[in-house]
Amino acid sequence: MKISSTVLATALVVSFCPSLTGAWSPVRADSPSFVAPVYTISSGDQLDISVLGHDELKQTVTVLPDGSFNFPIAGHLDASGLTIEAVEAKLRKGLSKQLNQPQVTVIAHDVAIPQISVLGAVKTPGLYSLKLGWRLLEAIAASGGPAQDPVLTKVTVIRDSGKQSIPIDFEALMEDNGNSQDIVLKPGDVILAEQLDPASVEVQVLGAVNKPATYYVPPNGSSILNLLTQAGGPLPNAELSQVQVMHAGHVVNIDMRTHLNSADDVVASTPMLPGDVLMVPVNSKNVSVLGEVHNPATYTMPDGDELTPSQALTLAGGPTEDANKRNGSILRRSPSGQVNIIPVDFNALLSGKSTAPEAALQPGDVVYLPPKGQSNFSPWNLLGLSPIIALMK
Repeated sequence: MKISSTVLATALVVSFCPSLTGAWSPVRADSPSFVAPVYTISSGDQLDISVLGHDELKQTVTVLPDGSFNFPIAGHLDASGLTIEAVEAKLRKGLSKQLNQPQVTVIAHDVAIPQISVLGAVKTPGLYSLKLGWRLLEAIAASGGPAQDPVLTKVTVIRDSGKQSIPIDFEALMEDNGNSQDIVLKPGDVILAEQLDPASVEVQVLGAVNKPATYYVPPNGSSILNLLTQAGGPLPNAELSQVQVMHAGHVVNIDMRTHLNSADDVVASTPMLPGDVLMVPVNSKNVSVLGEVHNPATYTMPDGDELTPSQALTLAGGPTEDANKRNGSILRRSPSGQVNIIPVDFNALLSGKSTAPEAALQPGDVVYLPPKGQSNFSPWNLLGLSPIIALMK
């Protein structure tokens, strides 16, 4: 997927006619009622940047976990939450230090678009990109609407990884007075539509499995292990420590790592009943390893296990000959949004001379190994982060 300031990607948006007997009908992107979403930059996005007449400046950068990136001449730029046009304006301003009226083009691709899930008794269950300002009825419309009479449909919005369940009066939602039920959706929301007709004999297996689909089960249900087997087993990037079973509007998290080979285990053989949903999430917990390492990149953390800084360094192929192993750093954003830098002596860690236990990394951390001659904090000046360090003091 690519998004630029010169290309507006429009899509067919499906809306629902608010009556019990109404039909689901499309709303064209050129309709007066259509509002195009505005894309904003977030961490993990990749930006293709080019400057007219300066091919030597053409490059692709990755937005770091703190929402920043670096570009020649312009230096360090904070892009988090900005539109593509705003990023282009920042680049023009920075490049104007040496270039005369630079013309900049930015294209964002492999972008991390927030998603929601519409599961259960709808015509097209699955993951959907969350459009700006989307409400519940729009998401249900995008999934094709309920798979049966709406009067026989129970809807629950599951939020904050199952910590909050919001029951929805679906009949009222579809009526003219249903505005109070048409809530604004948030990234990660799960919309679970349940068919009240007990004749349903299906269970959905979704997420990081080889064959996500709907599977038939007997009235007394089928085991989780049996359904995972029918679905071809989990994918390599499955987060088996956070498997979710959705039943009757409730979510139960199960750590399946120790149960996959235990057919007699009570947890592994928990029956999945008709109308239930089995969700195997993708492991999206990442850390970045940058600087003087052989393979600087973003790496997925082990499922349910800790990852230490020295282990992360090993994932990145180890330090180069030019690395200053004594003065490594970890860049970490606190819950309040402040960026903190934690000094790390990798020389002591890798040689086994460190007496203190090695602390585990947190999702979103950036491990940085500077070149020789750089101190703990000066490598971030090299990355253009000196303005952030000044704010930390």
